[in-house]
Amino acid sequence: MLAFGPIYKHINVPQEFSNSGTLENFKLAVQDLHTNEALTRLVVLNAALVGLAHVFGFAIIKYEDAVLQTTITLTIILTTWLFFLMWPYQGHEDFNGWTLLGMVMLAIGQY
Repeated sequence: MLAFGPIYKHINVPQEFSNSGTLENFKLAVQDLHTNEALTRLVVLNAALVGLAHVFGFAIIKYEDAVLQTTITLTIILTTWLFFLMWPYQGHEDFNGWTLLGMVMLAIGQY
């Protein structure tokens, strides 16, 4: 983001996809982080979880354990889906039996 963020502000997108009319408004994003403590915590938590996922990925590559890699991948997907089922704000996911079936098929396909 630090490398490409300044470039993204020059890419125009339709207004309904962005509050600034550009792909990214880095200055506004930083202001939002300074004014919203919950958002700041979520960004830090996300960075920590992504970091942990990469650490686990490096361990998997080092020990060549495909079962562990599959388990971590499925856990990340399932955890993300469950999080957005419980998330009460914009981006909330509604439970759908077809989505559950898709998750089961994904798990079977992974294994």
